[in-house]
Amino acid sequence: MEFKQLEMFVAVAEEQSVQRATERVFRSQPAVSMAIAKLEEEVGSPLFHRTRSEHFRLTDVGQVLYRYAKRMIDLRDEAAATLERFVHDRAAPGVRS
Repeated sequence: MEFKQLEMFVAVAEEQSVQRATERVFRSQPAVSMAIAKLEEEVGSPLFHRTRSEHFRLTDVGQVLYRYAKRMIDLRDEAAATLERFVHDRAAPGVRS
């Protein structure tokens, strides 16, 4: 699993639409669909119930992955922000933000 795949998965889960997710993650529809397909292959189970109206709803397995994916993305963002502050503080000794 890669962060980009998880970001696309989370976007589809929250938007309940591949089309709306593509706008959110700035990727093409084939790229988002391929990311979801790869995750489903890796997990070994469908992540979404798909309807004719292109409405995507999480399966039970998708709900479990969604919770972990959100936590991982949030932790990555928190780590990046913490490191950015740390580097900034070290670059300007004596100056606190």
